[in-house]
Amino acid sequence: MATKNQIAMREYGCNFDELSPGEKATVTRKFNAQTSPSSRPARQVGVKGTIGRVGENGTKTCILVPGATVDDLLEQSGYHISEDKESIVAESTGETVSLSDEVENGETYMIAPEVESA
Repeated sequence: MATKNQIAMREYGCNFDELSPGEKATVTRKFNAQTSPSSRPARQVGVKGTIGRVGENGTKTCILVPGATVDDLLEQSGYHISEDKESIVAESTGETVSLSDEVENGETYMIAPEVESA
């Protein structure tokens, strides 16, 4: 990130203090327009998971720490399941997931009744 003096030397060949008010304003605008390290996009610090129950309207989206499990998603969302009557299905694959599986970022999970085959 260049200082105002560096910008003034580059643009006008003199120090910032020696510039006219209009030139100082131009240098100040260029100085303020520089991207600072703090304006870089933030790295992802969380995992987004969405969960809902089949037959009920709406889903809940939660932001979890990386490495969070499906059980953590359930706890944060406020949903409860009866493990012997219900299972959790990943919407993208249609496969049943375990409570100990890690939440995939952006995945939607549905709480569905267990289907017993005859």
